[in-house]
Amino acid sequence: MSDGYVRYIGLVTPGLYRKIQCREYPPHKKYLIKAPPSKIAETNGQLPDKFFAMTTDEHGFINPQHGQLGRDPSIVFLGGSTTECIWNNEDRRWPNQVAAIHNARYPEVAAINTINSGVWGNTTAQSINLLFNKILPLKPAACALMHNINDLVLMIHEQDYWHARIPSRNLFVRTEFDGMTAEGACKRLISNALKRSWQRLLRRAPQVAATDEFAALRQQQSRLDPNTFDQLFSDNLRVFCSICTIKGITPILLTQASRLIANGDPEIVNHVTLMMDGKGLSYDEVCGYYQRLNQCVRDVATELQVPLIDLDRAIPKTREMMFDSVHFTDLGCDWVADYVAGQLRQIFTPAVTAGGQG
Repeated sequence: MSDGYVRYIGLVTPGLYRKIQCREYPPHKKYLIKAPPSKIAETNGQLPDKFFAMTTDEHGFINPQHGQLGRDPSIVFLGGSTTECIWNNEDRRWPNQVAAIHNARYPEVAAINTINSGVWGNTTAQSINLLFNKILPLKPAACALMHNINDLVLMIHEQDYWHARIPSRNLFVRTEFDGMTAEGACKRLISNALKRSWQRLLRRAPQVAATDEFAALRQQQSRLDPNTFDQLFSDNLRVFCSICTIKGITPILLTQASRLIANGDPEIVNHVTLMMDGKGLSYDEVCGYYQRLNQCVRDVATELQVPLIDLDRAIPKTREMMFDSVHFTDLGCDWVADYVAGQLRQIFTPAVTAGGQG
């Protein structure tokens, strides 16, 4: 036929056009990661110029854990880089500290295991994807969600969750093997393996990642709709909580602490002003939008009667706690872990029970 039809005998294989992107780390990996010079300079020395270790377990969660997955009731923390805490020392990342503090302080209740499922750049949409496709089968007792700044930045640049022009933030992705023949895929795999071996042989310098994903969009006007952005965010919180509840998992919502306040520290005001200059947004407008999203978290927690951990009101908004507008220092991680451990004791009195339906 010459009319453009492709002939098939049997069924056309679906899924070759695009796939849902699961933003997670691979299992059993060991990384040494250092912040780029521009980020270190931005923090006026608060962020050390050093490599931080990060290892992942068999599920791609960030180590270390302080319990046994499947034996001790597990609480999974989902969020972005403020949950991941990649630029903190390995033993100070707050999600990984929570179980150790809780179990030592409250020996009269059941021990818990805490799991760090944070991934930089993730929004509520990506966390819902991880919850449904990765975390539900593990049957945790609780899932704790902390989001704000990534959702806000995404909607400022992209308007909503479904039309991202930045590949890493897109909900859908095509892999390099999609549509290839078996022979072509094998050749590509061999080529990739040879490149990795050659790089190891030459002991090449550490791979340098792009420092600003949104650089190409910085000078375009903000796409955020002030009338709908908080509704989109709130709806995602409701979806997350509803999935947890249906599956017998306790949902927990956290507000996000920050230094985004009126009359903020000059380095924070200057950085946000610089980043938002091309978007037509002022520092005060960004702060207002940020606080609106934190209030959404409080409102949805009240509406659905789910536990709330209000870090925004609990953590001092100082450079000692956060080395930039939202990311915790090691001391900040210590404060967050201590506070969250105490809140979990109240949430799960008298004891945590293993949860999650099949």
